[in-house]
Amino acid sequence: MGHRMLTNMSAHGGFDITRAWDPDPRACEVVRQAFPTAVITESAESLVRDQEVDVVYIASPPASHHAYALLAAAEGKAIYCEKPLGVNIASSSEMVDAVESAIEAEKSRLRTETERLVGDTEAAVTTARASITAIPTTDLEEEQATTWDEDLATVESSLAETARLLVGEQLLGARAEAESALASANAINRAITTLVAELEQAREEEAARRARGDVTIPSTVLADGQELSAGTYRLSLAADGPTTNTAAPRGRWVEFLDGETVAGRGLAVVISDGDIGEVSESGTLRNEAQVVVLKERDYVRVWLNRDGTNYLVNLPPASSRN
Repeated sequence: MGHRMLTNMSAHGGFDITRAWDPDPRACEVVRQAFPTAVITESAESLVRDQEVDVVYIASPPASHHAYALLAAAEGKAIYCEKPLGVNIASSSEMVDAVESAIEAEKSRLRTETERLVGDTEAAVTTARASITAIPTTDLEEEQATTWDEDLATVESSLAETARLLVGEQLLGARAEAESALASANAINRAITTLVAELEQAREEEAARRARGDVTIPSTVLADGQELSAGTYRLSLAADGPTTNTAAPRGRWVEFLDGETVAGRGLAVVISDGDIGEVSESGTLRNEAQVVVLKERDYVRVWLNRDGTNYLVNLPPASSRN
């Protein structure tokens, strides 16, 4: 079985003896003792066809070299065959032809596989750039955008290196470079997808918050002459109106709730959706609330919409009372 050669291969460090077979059970036992992790297969054919085997070492009698070499070549294995190669010139030539044919087939497979990887990577890069462009600039930090741009440039450099290796017939290196490029491009897309999902979740949460009537007052203001501290409040329409005098401007009290406590209230101007365009240039609300800082922070406008009716409360800064 070429026990000495197996020992030398193992000592080399570039090989792992994983499978072995010999028609002589005593030879198999010698290998089992020397290489405990090696599996003794049921036959030479099962050894050659094993997907875990990359290199087949043929150390059998010369008459069997031909059959084993042709089988190994058909399976795409690298072959190390003891001399003589074959029992005659015809047998040896057929073995050489089989190996050369297998080499060409493997080169074709590697090239095709690498080209597929390149195509997948190019598509991934295109997807990434389109996804980045689709993110509003207000949602994408400049540092993150720069990082992704640099990472994508690195991927494109890897594709250029893959092309260079393909031209030089360095097919194993080309495939490895393409695999690395695709892995990087996919990682970038996963990161983009994660950010987009987080942004969407944040938008949904903000929409739900606004639908509940939750607002954040950015600074201490005056609500009906009383100080209302900066913070988050839930808006609620008070049950009572501001006045029973029909000559007074139409209005409605809006309460600022901190939990169950009314922290303050403000008199809102009531405007229908049809007339809101005369007051606001930022569009309309639909059963939600928002806060707008107006006139260079001179006052805060709290805007609540309920069922087609808008309630606008203008809150001056607390400092304006001095």
